Amino acid sequence: MSRLILQDNIRASAVCKSWLQSAVSVRVVDLPPRLLHVPKTGDKYEILDPSDLRKQIFELPELNDCLVRYSNDGWLLMQNPSSDSLFFFNPFTRNLINLPTLENTPFTIAFSSAPTSGNCWLFTVSNLEITHVKISTLHVGKASEWTTETFESDLPFNFQSYNQIMFCKDRFYCLSRIDWIAAFDPLARSWDVLKVPSPGCPYYHFNTDEGWQKFMTEHEGEIFVIYSRDDLERPIVFRLDIARTHWRNEDELEGLTIFTSSLSSKTRFNLADMFKGKVCSTKGRFFRVDCDQCSNIDGVEGHGLCNECREQWPRRFIWIDPPREFRDMI
Repeated sequence: MSRLILQDNIRASAVCKSWLQSAVSVRVVDLPPRLLHVPKTGDKYEILDPSDLRKQIFELPELNDCLVRYSNDGWLLMQNPSSDSLFFFNPFTRNLINLPTLENTPFTIAFSSAPTSGNCWLFTVSNLEITHVKISTLHVGKASEWTTETFESDLPFNFQSYNQIMFCKDRFYCLSRIDWIAAFDPLARSWDVLKVPSPGCPYYHFNTDEGWQKFMTEHEGEIFVIYSRDDLERPIVFRLDIARTHWRNEDELEGLTIFTSSLSSKTRFNLADMFKGKVCSTKGRFFRVDCDQCSNIDGVEGHGLCNECREQWPRRFIWIDPPREFRDMI
């Protein structure tokens, strides 16, 4: 009963009283995102369902030899390295939306919502000086070219490309190298380094940042930062308390599930018991869906990685939200 999709669970609950009790006890309101593997070359993309490790292979010639940059609302932001052009692509509907060219595109880039939402913003940031950043934005469908500006802050902010950007409550948030957090409001055109001490970067206590991964995501307006390392039994999670201007260590996620990857991370609430309260990662950015040794996703098992998986380019795995009408098909 616990493996039935929601529609079948509801049908089963109508059979008899005992089936109703059983179905309700394991009913899952939400479904996990899917894990997309982007090939080094070619157009064969793998999409994995983490619930049962079932995968499907899609031939997407539109994405041949392209790089994935970000994922949100079922859409991918892609880059063609030969032309440096950016475009949106929905792998479920095959819709493609071209974007104006941005010269010298920084590697880390994010967008706020689906490009078809009518209020989609693209955002990227890079350092000029310790207190100055260059920010480029594009209001998709409303502007024909990127807007690039320089912003100054009272506090230093050393942004590096592997740190993540995410959108929450009308603002883009990003982390500095030492985990200061800054916010950019695309409508007000304001950049602010928040006066919130870093969450106590665990790698400082180990006197090294080697092997550490850090991720940032949000759930219903709350911001989370996750630290992970292969030799940890479980990742370290902090929740931002903006009102009290500090980070709170979350030993228990209370039904929340976090799916991390180096490009964009997702959250879910009220999943099946196998996911509740866990951080599901791509094993330090490596996840090969056709390698049983590396396909564990509970953040505890499968620390060993085969040589083939270690050779994978680290940013070729990303979580993606399938549209509801496709969830039962994938």
